[in-house]
Amino acid sequence: MWAKYIFIFLLSSLFILPVGAKAQTLENGTYKIPYEVKKSGESSTSIANDYFQKPAILIVSNQKMYLEITILKSHWTKEVMFDGKKETLVKTNKEKDMRTIQFPLKQISGKHKGTLAVYINEKVDGEDFLYDNRYEIDFVLDENKLAKQSNHVKEIKIIEKKQTKEQPMGWWVYVISAMVFFLIVAIVGKQIRGRKE
Repeated sequence: MWAKYIFIFLLSSLFILPVGAKAQTLENGTYKIPYEVKKSGESSTSIANDYFQKPAILIVSNQKMYLEITILKSHWTKEVMFDGKKETLVKTNKEKDMRTIQFPLKQISGKHKGTLAVYINEKVDGEDFLYDNRYEIDFVLDENKLAKQSNHVKEIKIIEKKQTKEQPMGWWVYVISAMVFFLIVAIVGKQIRGRKE
């Protein structure tokens, strides 16, 4: 009988213990990572994909990750948001009309929701063209093709707010949670057996 509860305890621990972030397995340094800009919620490539330089740069510093991307036709793209975060300017090249920006990155895998604010009011292909819109996109990073470029950590322009009282939970919090869960299962099981008897 107790073997069953021990099994439940071990099983519950697997679900409660956190999965380590990818940054914890990456060494400090600068990496190259291919990516694609897709239409929001779709698998097809967005036309905006052509206006982002590839690959992106992934910066890992003290178990934190930052994504650095370069925008082509910079004067058309007024603002880029990535996972709800506004862009942080790294540098601009007015001659080539390029802008390099950074974002904090929590995880590499999955789709990252983005927003583009685009304003065009000039001749395009010889014709007057006016476009003013803000629309959603998805950034998809190719984690399988992540390649380390150097051990040097590029300068991080993002200024993060210092956390005062909030501290990460230790492993013992998850162990206690698993024990509480085990205790509840044992009590409920005992009550069910009592009713049957």
